[in-house]
Formats: sequence, C-alpha cells, structure tokens
Amino acid sequence: MKPKIIIVLLLLFCKYSAYAQTGGKVYYKKIPTERFTKSMDSLNSLYSDNSFTEIGKKIKDLKFVLQFNSEVAHFKEVESMANDSKSSASVKIAKITSGYSGETYYDLKAKKIITNMDISGEYYLIEKDFSSYEWVFTKENLIINGLSCYKAKTTIIKEGRRGVMKIPIVAWYTIDINISAGPDGFAGLPGLIIQLENDNYVTMVDKIVFEKKPVEIELPEDGKKMTQTEFNNFMKKMSESRGSSGRN
Repeated sequence: MKPKIIIVLLLLFCKYSAYAQTGGKVYYKKIPTERFTKSMDSLNSLYSDNSFTEIGKKIKDLKFVLQFNSEVAHFKEVESMANDSKSSASVKIAKITSGYSGETYYDLKAKKIITNMDISGEYYLIEKDFSSYEWVFTKENLIINGLSCYKAKTTIIKEGRRGVMKIPIVAWYTIDINISAGPDGFAGLPGLIIQLENDNYVTMVDKIVFEKKPVEIELPEDGKKMTQTEFNNFMKKMSESRGSSGRN
C-alpha cells in the first residue's frame, strides 16, 4: 500500500474515532427485495384492492435513525412516518414485514440489547445479549457509501403459525465507525452495520451525521423487564389463550 493511501486511511480512522466519542445519527431506509416484491404481486393477483402491493410501497417510505454515543445507541422510526394516519394499517404491516419490532436501545458497555415494546397498552423491555447472535465472519469486503465494509452472516429463529422458521441474515459492517450496533436490534459486530439483508428486504444507510456536541441518550426504565426467552414464552401463551377462547 502506498504511503499516501496509508496516511489518508489513518486520518479517516482518527476522524471517525473522535466523532464516535461525542456521537451522531445514522439514517436508514428499507428496500424490498425482488423476491419479496414478486411474492406480493402473486398474492395481490388474488385480490382486487392492491393491498399487498401497497405494503411494498410503504416499506420504501419507512425511515429510521440510530442515535449513538460511545456508551449507548438508540434505534427508532423517524417520527414523520409514524404519524401517517391515512394508511395506518398498511404502515403497521409494512413495519412488521420490514423487521422493525419497536424502539431498540444498545448498552454498548454491558453489551445488551433492549427492545421497548407496546402490547395492548402495556410496555415491556425485552433484553438479550450481543452474544445471542452467532455471527460468522467472511473475508468478503465491499465499499458502501464510501466506507470499507466487511460481510458477516447469522441466522435468526422465528416461531409463527407455520412453525419454526430459520431466517438467514447478511450484515455489512465497517470498523471505521467503532459502534457495535445497527438496525432492528442487530449488534455484536466489530463496527457499525451499514447494510442488513434478508430474503424480504434490505436495510441500508441513507446518511450519517456526526455531532460536535455530546449526544445524550438514556436507557429506558419504564416497562416490565423480561429476557427474550421469557418474552417469547409469554407471547406463546398469549397466542394459545386467544386461540382457545376463540374456539369456545
């Protein structure tokens, strides 16, 4: 590597490291995959109101922001999109489909992920460790938004009416920004997640804004605290209870 290139890389690293101490904002957008769009079009052919096509459009409209400092990060939906009352049903379905489950906090020192969920007016704080993701690192790298990114893979397990589903996840992260967080509750990599991919959608960075003044973020306290396992069991019992009452 030429000396000039090494100097430029060192300067960029110092710049990002300095800003990470004060913090910043990372804006994300979501794009449905071709596979997801085709499946929605196929379902839409069975109906006349274009409701499934509308879900894909709403996913493209969703915007999110990750605020961070050196100790805490906070991922949430951009407020302007949360107030779309005209199509609230399709927006809610789009958010769930896109992988967004609610505001998420990252305790970067304790390496904890805390999701704040509202269920029928009751608030829950769902906690899990960074280590709950079993990342597999690859040697693949890619330049995204001018940042050198590396590829990592993992699999998440989801239980639904169709049974247990294994969903492959691909993350592209950069060590240039030393924040072990990203969108939708994903964390535990050596740097900021710039792009996240699965079969249905791609979540990608739209822009990054570094702040000169310290970014203040407080971890949530209001809500019933549960581990991810406890919450999964709680939701399973709730679903079974609703199912049994519906049969009576």
